[in-house]
Amino acid sequence: MDQQEKGGSGIRSGGITLKLVIALMAVALIMALAWWGYSVYKGSGTPQALTPEPRPAAQEPAPPTTPAETEKAVEKGPDKETVQEADTGMVEPLTVHFMYRSYYLHKAQMADIRRFIASLGSLDGLEFHVDAYTCSKGSRDYNQYLSKERASAVVRYLKAKGVPPSAITMAYHGESDPLASNKTREGRKQNRRATISVKALR
Repeated sequence: MDQQEKGGSGIRSGGITLKLVIALMAVALIMALAWWGYSVYKGSGTPQALTPEPRPAAQEPAPPTTPAETEKAVEKGPDKETVQEADTGMVEPLTVHFMYRSYYLHKAQMADIRRFIASLGSLDGLEFHVDAYTCSKGSRDYNQYLSKERASAVVRYLKAKGVPPSAITMAYHGESDPLASNKTREGRKQNRRATISVKALR
């Protein structure tokens, strides 16, 4: 009787021990899952489904340039257009104005001449002609002298900027051929001038 009771109690204690172990293992598993979930949440926020990166759209190749289009693009350059105008004698003359009784070129006039020369591109085969004038103030002899000095000042600057001396001619006209009336201050200002004309050598 005592042995049966001892055997039964041993079985019961063994069953309790097994259940306890299983319970502890379940608790440990739950804690491990909870810790993993907390780590995921803390490290990267709410898990989201991964989506593949979009591939860049394929670019269509540019159509080949035809020889005609290439020639057209070259002809659009400002230098070539200006040279073509020079070949046909259609370059618009440049006019620079002077102060009263002065033949000095100031910064504004020199800048205008530089831009004019640069717009022509190549200077080969071009001829430059300078005409100079005065207003009617002063004697005719003095105005003739003054117009000569104005023409010479422009010629010197053209040479300094690379125009060959053999390609330059000049003329001085004194107070003749006025652009505007010499009776007004503004008219006299317009008449104190030098004009640079360009044409192609034939």
